[in-house]
Amino acid sequence: NNENFGDAVADVGDANGDSYHDLAVGVPDADGMGRVLLLFVDGQTGAVLNAAAPRELAAPMRAVSGDRFGSSLATLSPANASGPHLLVGAEDTDGSRGAAYLVYLGSTSSEDTYEVVDVGAVSGTAVMPSWQLGASAAVAASELAVDGVLVVAVGASGGISDDRMLDDGMLAADLGLVYRVGLARPTASPTATPT
Repeated sequence: NNENFGDAVADVGDANGDSYHDLAVGVPDADGMGRVLLLFVDGQTGAVLNAAAPRELAAPMRAVSGDRFGSSLATLSPANASGPHLLVGAEDTDGSRGAAYLVYLGSTSSEDTYEVVDVGAVSGTAVMPSWQLGASAAVAASELAVDGVLVVAVGASGGISDDRMLDDGMLAADLGLVYRVGLARPTASPTATPT
């Protein structure tokens, strides 16, 4: 179906309480907007227990067709811990400016909440059209506990278009950027309505 199932994959820890690690799988072209599926894995056999009806993280309410929610994934904390659980990229949001979301997993899909990572506000640099923020995502794991700051890296594969000619005569374009963003690490799901 050209949904690009598996474009991104992340270990989310034990999401269903059976003591075995489970997976988040990005499907960025599903339903036009993208989604993330939680797959519960049998620790003994490796089989996916909920393959017929996986737990779904639907695109945020603000999403529109073509956003590619789920184009990148990074685990922030195990699914059975407090705080945000996943960093999810949506590289084509808002005219391909892109977006990244902190996702807090609830007991059910209807209880999941989303918080936008406002890279522009944190970095002081405006994210321009076609930069594709969220094309990649990672967590600087060694810095998770530093002064309560969560450090994430969010890639913008189309960042900084440059029309200079390189030494080999090729035109330099879409050089790309990686934003290193320090966020105050929340200890619980936000109370505000998800965006």
